[in-house]
Amino acid sequence: MAKGDTDFLRKKSKTCRKPGGGTYSTRTLRKVLNRGYGAYRTNPGSVRNVKGVKGGPGPKMSSTAWARARVNSFCRGSRKHDTDLR
Repeated sequence: MAKGDTDFLRKKSKTCRKPGGGTYSTRTLRKVLNRGYGAYRTNPGSVRNVKGVKGGPGPKMSSTAWARARVNSFCRGSRKHDTDLR
């Protein structure tokens, strides 16, 4: 985990709402974050560049940005991934 991930998760756990009410625990969000790091490492073809182009030329998103974006997507209610943690 990157420096600052703990603070990020602590803040997110206060604002990330469950569909039925309440908030997600830091432990659940940490699992989502770790899965984001894993997805970054195991599927490099899906990593977008900093302009948002999938597999395009230019510098790629960092693994930290990728993992945190996955947490944000989870909090917005995306059904693309981590449905077992809902």
